[in-house]
Amino acid sequence: MDKPLVSIVIPLFNKLDWIPETINSVVNQTYKNWECIIIDDGSTDGSFELVTSLTEKYPGNWRIVRQSNSGQSVARNRGIEISSGNYVALLDADDIWFADKLSRQVEFLNANKDVDLLFTSYVIFEESLTKPF
Repeated sequence: MDKPLVSIVIPLFNKLDWIPETINSVVNQTYKNWECIIIDDGSTDGSFELVTSLTEKYPGNWRIVRQSNSGQSVARNRGIEISSGNYVALLDADDIWFADKLSRQVEFLNANKDVDLLFTSYVIFEESLTKPF
C-alpha cells in the first residue's frame, strides 16, 4: 500500500468566507492520491454554489453531497460512510492544512502498521491578527 487512497471529509455549513482557503489547502497537497467528500449540511449563504464552482475549476477527485441541516457530526459521519479510501482525514470547512500534511501522515502510517489514529497540533488564527499565536 505504497500510495493508499486518502478520503478527505469536509462537513460544510455556511462557511462562504472560509471554504475557498480550505479547498485550496486540499488542492495544494503534495500527496495527490485523495478523494475529497464535501457534505453540504444545508448551507444558506452560497457555500454550496461556491464549492461546486471551485471543484469544477480545480482538478481532483471531488464528491459533493447536499443534505438538509443535520449538524456537523451527522455530516461528517455521512462522509465517512461513503468514503472509499484506505485512510480518512477529517477537515473542517474553516481550517487549512500545510501542503505536506497528508504525505507526512501517509508515510508515517505506512511505516507504523500498528497505528490506527493520528492527530496533529494546530495553529489558531484570526483574521484580525497578522501572526498566529
